[in-house]
Amino acid sequence: MTIWRRMIFFHLLAPFLFFLFSIFLIYVAIDLSLNGVNLLSLGQIHDLSIHYFCHFAKFFDLFVSTAFLFASLKALLQLQQSREIFALQMAGLSKRKLLVPFFWVALSLLILSYANCEWILPKTGKGLDPFFFQEKNSHISSVVLKDGTEVVYQKYNVKEKELFDLFWIKNPDEIWYIKYLDIKNFPPEGHFVEHLVRNEEECLVRFAAHEKMFFPNFDLSETEIFLSGMPLEGLSLSELLRQALFQQSAKNKKSAAHFHYKLALPTLPLLMLLILSPICLSYSRKRSYFLLITLFLFLFIVLRIFLDAMLILAENQLFSPAAAIWIPLFIEFSIAILLLICIS
Repeated sequence: MTIWRRMIFFHLLAPFLFFLFSIFLIYVAIDLSLNGVNLLSLGQIHDLSIHYFCHFAKFFDLFVSTAFLFASLKALLQLQQSREIFALQMAGLSKRKLLVPFFWVALSLLILSYANCEWILPKTGKGLDPFFFQEKNSHISSVVLKDGTEVVYQKYNVKEKELFDLFWIKNPDEIWYIKYLDIKNFPPEGHFVEHLVRNEEECLVRFAAHEKMFFPNFDLSETEIFLSGMPLEGLSLSELLRQALFQQSAKNKKSAAHFHYKLALPTLPLLMLLILSPICLSYSRKRSYFLLITLFLFLFIVLRIFLDAMLILAENQLFSPAAAIWIPLFIEFSIAILLLICIS
């Protein structure tokens, strides 16, 4: 690696790591000030560390994009202010060539974001986060079994492998209510079971009750329970793609929307680099660095909110998921590339 590349990498990576650590530290401090008493009462320091590692994976794109924005601004403005950029250009290096290390870092962050979405983020809810199910207990979860029947339950005990307050909806005329369902062994064993059927008056009535009962036809894996307790934004790219392609329900539209959103979101650092680099490298004696940083930060927030808005429109099926996410992003990249070519 040449000396000028090492210098630019140092100017970029050192502030990037500093800003990344600072942003995450601020997030942890705010979260502890709001939820510290509850978190410390539920677990030990080791559990708390794993918990915040999971939060780092959850908001990885936001942390990395913001840190890269500030680091790129600092590196480019520092090169321009110290006149190092002119010395490098006099040595025969064009502005586009000087931006190559920045794009290498942006592409590396893109790959890391995809790897995080595929392998790390899904595990934050699959037993890795010790507080995951304690945070989800107040939510009702549902999952569709392989035979087409639906299971609705209140919570899942990871240690005991028990489902609590469960309704097994076989069809509109037959429902099983189970207070506790033990799935450690096969067949699953239900406790305090009620069999509800629809009578001639179209009312659901209790047909039978059992203190204990086995359910050999109840096929529900622990993986399906974890997936049912996780929102779509917590699923991997491959799982979202599988749901979008093979699920025959309204949920596949939402899965497709989140799949395209997760593919598009890590490209924001590249987009911001295309926008800010020609402006930061242009020479000007009367330049307000504070105003410039504020402007780019505001633009980054607007782009992020706009992408979230497109996700909502795609979820509500107002537009095709691919069109809602990629057409605006394609237009933004086209404008940014034209701006880079014109100014350079």
